[in-house]
Amino acid sequence: MISRKKAMFVRALAIMAFFVAAGSLHALSEQQKIDLLYQEIRTTRAIFIRNGIEYDSEKAVSHLKRKHDYAGDRIKTARQFIKYLATESSMTGVAYKIKFPDGRVVESGPYLLQVLQRIESQHKGK
Repeated sequence: MISRKKAMFVRALAIMAFFVAAGSLHALSEQQKIDLLYQEIRTTRAIFIRNGIEYDSEKAVSHLKRKHDYAGDRIKTARQFIKYLATESSMTGVAYKIKFPDGRVVESGPYLLQVLQRIESQHKGK
């Protein structure tokens, strides 16, 4: 027969295991983070500048998805996605830029890293 103390300990372990498992169920996968980056790009109403040519956000997402499909499983994390696919042209090495409706222009890499940090902090512990 199990002592009452051991039973309480086992119950406490089970409860802790439940909360650990529940927390991991709500953590975002790397693909979900990338999908949220795509969503952010779509909703910014910004112009994306690639090799000096301006593209709307839908075309920017389409281009990044093609690059991601081509890269396949070599891209495992959202940070790799930003660094290797969404920062600069793989053909020319020219940095991608984002022009916001207010006229502000930024390089896409640092901007998307900030967005990713916000996404991760919003979903931390959920």
